[in-house]
Amino acid sequence: MEDGREEYTDWQEFANQCTENLELLEPTDLYNLLQQSTVYSNLSDPNFLLLIDARDKNEYNESHVVTAKKAQKDKTGHFMVPYDGELECKQNVVVYDSKSSTLREEDFPPALLCGMRMWDNGSRNKVKILK
Repeated sequence: MEDGREEYTDWQEFANQCTENLELLEPTDLYNLLQQSTVYSNLSDPNFLLLIDARDKNEYNESHVVTAKKAQKDKTGHFMVPYDGELECKQNVVVYDSKSSTLREEDFPPALLCGMRMWDNGSRNKVKILK
């Protein structure tokens, strides 16, 4: 299996880890998060947000959020932290795909696998999964 699922052989264990380390984010909440500011937009702060698109390459190329980085995979199919991700410095890490709607999905959607990888590799806050 080359999509990162083999890291989590027990679905219940994976679901528990998702519940502890990830949180769901509604699209309106992402909008509100981006609009929070006093003088300058939060997007001008490089440590405010890391937005990751966990969809496949064709979907990403067809359309993606302007500031989103494509989630890259290694040779074994595991998600990797973006080159300039600097997870420990980011206030918000948000991952999205077109499939995730809960944190307890048995089919291991890409956003959950990518979100768990970001958490495992040093995100200091819960990783947010966009619904």
